[in-house]
Amino acid sequence: MRLTDVAIRKAKPRERPYKLADGRGLTLLVQPSGAKWWRFRYRVNGAEKMLSLGIYPDVSLSDARERMAGARRLLAANVDPSLERQRTKRSNEQTFEVIAKSWLASLEKAVEDDRRSERTLSKAKWMLETFVFPKRSCPAAWCTSREFWLGRTRAQLTTAASRAG
Repeated sequence: MRLTDVAIRKAKPRERPYKLADGRGLTLLVQPSGAKWWRFRYRVNGAEKMLSLGIYPDVSLSDARERMAGARRLLAANVDPSLERQRTKRSNEQTFEVIAKSWLASLEKAVEDDRRSERTLSKAKWMLETFVFPKRSCPAAWCTSREFWLGRTRAQLTTAASRAG
């Protein structure tokens, strides 16, 4: 049975957390402190995951259902909603290329101060421009060693793995 706003308001805290189900993976977790958290449970590649959708009453029942529907649309497109949320949060972060160019600028200053050789600078530039920059454009916080060397993002690897298996 689907939740109603009245049932949510009447939900009282108990000694232990408990869930009120709305259906299709949407639940309201009622904490002993009285806090009520919206949760969406789903599966990706056989593993169960959970996505937080907000806190009641800041996020109403209809808003939670809309957020769940958005997450289900992402799942239908073979995109993990949790990873997509992290990606959008981190989209404003610096890319590996920006950080590496900043490091190269500090290396240039070290060459000017005679603390590094010109050969070291030219070799570092060559290696980065030849092997790294063509492959890496995602935020640096997203880079894992496997993604870094393969030149793929986490979402691309997840999609490829789900298609293969």
